[in-house]
Amino acid sequence: MIQNTQLSILKLNSDISVFQKQLFINEIEDLSDLGYKTILCNRPDNEEGAIPSSDLERECSKFKIDFFYLPFDSQSFNQTLINKCVEIIATCRKPLLGYCRTGTRSKILLQSITI
Repeated sequence: MIQNTQLSILKLNSDISVFQKQLFINEIEDLSDLGYKTILCNRPDNEEGAIPSSDLERECSKFKIDFFYLPFDSQSFNQTLINKCVEIIATCRKPLLGYCRTGTRSKILLQSITI
């Protein structure tokens, strides 16, 4: 794993990385400049402090970044969620960046698929 400390990015492999904090709208252009083609949101919109996924998706579209909303919490981590994530990874443009509040949920989900 490689870490980009400037943007808090943890690279799991050549195609998949995790943003280790909440993604903010003003960071999307930087992610585009780094070559990210897809963002996977694992943070529920109703979680305290979350930026609405619709706002992030709208900003992503300005930079031609695909956006997928696949929120979950510790109680909803299950095989159905994993299967949906596998489908997204199989069909999305890469590289993909997953995020949640701290990156932990995204890291657990993406590592369960990519290892």
